Amino acid sequence: LSSSSAASDVYKRQVRGCSTMNDSNSILSVNEILVTIFSFVPLDDKKTFASLILTCKQFYSVLKEDFIWKRILERNSITPDLGSTCREFAFRTPMYIKYPVHLEKVDRRSHGSEEIKGIVSYLANSKGNKKSASNQGIIQVTCKTITTGSPDNICSLYPLKDFCTKGEPFSWVAINFKTMRVRPTHYSIRCRDNDDPLRSWNLEGSNDGKNWVAIKEHLDDNTIAKRSVDVFTWPVECNKSFTVLRILQTGKNANNYNSIELTYLEFYGILTFGYTEVVMPPSGTW
Repeated sequence: LSSSSAASDVYKRQVRGCSTMNDSNSILSVNEILVTIFSFVPLDDKKTFASLILTCKQFYSVLKEDFIWKRILERNSITPDLGSTCREFAFRTPMYIKYPVHLEKVDRRSHGSEEIKGIVSYLANSKGNKKSASNQGIIQVTCKTITTGSPDNICSLYPLKDFCTKGEPFSWVAINFKTMRVRPTHYSIRCRDNDDPLRSWNLEGSNDGKNWVAIKEHLDDNTIAKRSVDVFTWPVECNKSFTVLRILQTGKNANNYNSIELTYLEFYGILTFGYTEVVMPPSGTW
């Protein structure tokens, strides 16, 4: 095959021959199909290779499995060093996980208790696992301090689980996407159903966990009502991708405390793979 479009045609014909995509035998067939297709594409042809991965982007999680990648390298007789370079390039092909257009047209920031699946949800479901992305080790959730619950609790809309930092100024909670980067277009949060919702805070990004860029600033923002269990979403303007995104409290909450009390945090935008992993210290050790 001389082009990604030709490979894509073969892929589509092969997939139509699979019985059921949810059947374990069919998934194995898809794995073999992908190995075969990618074997036709020279790994040093970065443009074609990246284009083909984008065509098969719904199989990112399958393709990134080491045994699948190893088979591709073997069939192409590619050395590990060259394979690593091509893999890094290929998996930087971005995915756009959009915030729903119909909600952007609604003249309110809250979409109630409706779960709008974004990047964190996508990563959790990428391997068909019912656990959250943090509990699977795909991402890391960390925070400055902990007084109630676990920071991992903010990765799932349901069941509602509490998380709260200590009442220290400039408290924060962060999601580390490890070897991935996110360029956010929107983000959603849900606070606890009490009198302590956020009022002044920043959404910030970093690529080393040390140096931070303010993406969106909220000052005396009364959007989140007390005792609300609704999810609230804000659009952001951001032209850079980050490995770590955090909520930094810059002023006291609605009950005049310095604590952050969240039960949900989600992002939407462009997700890119294949970067050097960022390691953040465990929660409560900052």
